Amino acid sequence: MIRCLLGVIFRSRFTLLMGMKTAIENILPEKRILISCGLLLNLEIHLSQQRSFAREQTLMKILPKPLLRSVTVIASIYLYLCPLPTQGNDYNSGVSANVLKKSTVTANGKKIVYPATDKAEVTATMVELAPCAETGWHAHPIPVYAYVVAGTLDVELEGGQVISYQSGDVIIEAVNTLHNGRNQGFDTVRLAVFYTGVEGIPNVVKLTPPPP
Repeated sequence: MIRCLLGVIFRSRFTLLMGMKTAIENILPEKRILISCGLLLNLEIHLSQQRSFAREQTLMKILPKPLLRSVTVIASIYLYLCPLPTQGNDYNSGVSANVLKKSTVTANGKKIVYPATDKAEVTATMVELAPCAETGWHAHPIPVYAYVVAGTLDVELEGGQVISYQSGDVIIEAVNTLHNGRNQGFDTVRLAVFYTGVEGIPNVVKLTPPPP
């Protein structure tokens, strides 16, 4: 029985089983065989749908019926909690990637344009606005993106348009456009800001307020 199991394990399943090594090592020795057999059986069934059913039948005959029922339950729970990778995903199982925002234009509707340079520079900054604080009127000569970690931010653009951003929102800031951010709430506003700039060019340019 051991020789049969080892033959199945080391044939193209070595990488997957190594990923379970740490979890199994933390289990009592007398229960490792039970769980290992269950995982092996279910992995073979899950990953080998195009292969002959003969090997599965062999394992069914080797394992006693009470043990077979137990390991099937254990392995099913494992596969539910730790699903196997599927084709088409960007990452492995257990990792989720949700698109927060996708756009081709900035906050004021202008086309997004990346700087044409061989001196690209990216800066990541955590910006915090206390209650009643404001950024002051300014502009960005380069593309800027922000994620609202906490609070509510009101951004006034030149011309009077006001856009409100809540916690969890993504900001694609206007480029070369005068604007001012205000925290009119009672909680601190926290922004994770990413400047896709150019070496030697400031990310923020302070300007005088527009006429009323």
